[in-house]
Amino acid sequence: MHTTNDNPTELILTGDCVNENAANQLVGTFSTVDEDENDVYNYTLVGGVGDTHNDLFVIEDGGDQLFTVDGLNFEGSEGNILTILVQTDDQAGGVLVSQFDITIIDQNDQPQILNAPIVDAYEEILYEYYLGVIDEDEDDVFCTDEESHELPDWLTLNQTIDDWVISGTYMVLSEDETIPISIVCADDQSLFSDILEFTLTMHTTNDNPTELILTGDFVNENAANQLV
Repeated sequence: MHTTNDNPTELILTGDCVNENAANQLVGTFSTVDEDENDVYNYTLVGGVGDTHNDLFVIEDGGDQLFTVDGLNFEGSEGNILTILVQTDDQAGGVLVSQFDITIIDQNDQPQILNAPIVDAYEEILYEYYLGVIDEDEDDVFCTDEESHELPDWLTLNQTIDDWVISGTYMVLSEDETIPISIVCADDQSLFSDILEFTLTMHTTNDNPTELILTGDFVNENAANQLV
């Protein structure tokens, strides 16, 4: 009497959730239920119904562990529940394909200052630099200048409806000057912050004449080429 190979009956993954933002994160380990106890199994991501997010995950060749490729985004367009399609192969003709749902767990995201700094300001001209502050968690974000590099009196840091702006006008400058600026933006959970550091150059500008003076205002009659 000859034995025959039995097909796998169940494909199991030990984990079904991952934290967002962490690349190369272990999701879980595969195992196979099969009446043939001595079979050795090969696990692969395969195409088919349910393979929507296969490209976001990887199973190392010959391995049985599922990892994320890059950091996943809870707030991203893919949604927070991802589907993958995996095949187990007992390498003796028996295969089983199963779909798995992987849930992304929300984590606190770091605020980001997106806009490049405006590094030049000009005498008597309004300086405005909108930082472009975002937080994917939609947390409240508070920005401030660091004590070591406080803003000069002519500059202020203020919150607008949806951003933060550094603005101000200096009126008189005898020569070009530079000042270091350091801004910290932290979320209301105070877990993460983004720091912006740059050097602002203040430029003098040419001033228009304000008065024209003539030292004399009379001449003697009959004298040609006379200095007034």
